[in-house]
Amino acid sequence: MFRVIKDSENVDERQHCFLIQTSGHESRYLSVETRQELLRIENAWHCSVCAAVMKLGSKTFTVTTGVKTAGLTLDWNMGFALYDNESKTYTWKYKFSQLKGSSDDGKCKLKLHFQNSDTRIIETKELETSSLQSLLFCMHAFLTAKVASVDPAFLSSKTP
Repeated sequence: MFRVIKDSENVDERQHCFLIQTSGHESRYLSVETRQELLRIENAWHCSVCAAVMKLGSKTFTVTTGVKTAGLTLDWNMGFALYDNESKTYTWKYKFSQLKGSSDDGKCKLKLHFQNSDTRIIETKELETSSLQSLLFCMHAFLTAKVASVDPAFLSSKTP
């Protein structure tokens, strides 16, 4: 993940700082000389995330719901889908736009809050996974790419 650091959050006297976080690795706190360089790096980061997600297409994580083992798939076209390994069918599917929130315990438990498109009621899906951090970073990448893809000029832009 890429995050521009607010001036009030700087840990030293440097300006134009940003944070790069990857799953399973230490965060990197970096800076550049100008605001324009920072905007270029941020734009390049988002463009590369979009390109990677669109090329990947989908990613599945092993999860458990209750006592059942299942596969949570993040799919560029479909959104979120839970595949039941026993019945070989999808238990549920939601578009990325239906995700209204999420929470986790930082270890293995994840709650996804989706808005039902028919009833408008929020439905919570509780999952457990041994690869929570990777799943969260992947979710962030897919959601970032979806938001960026709404603006066709974004992916074709070279500099802000």
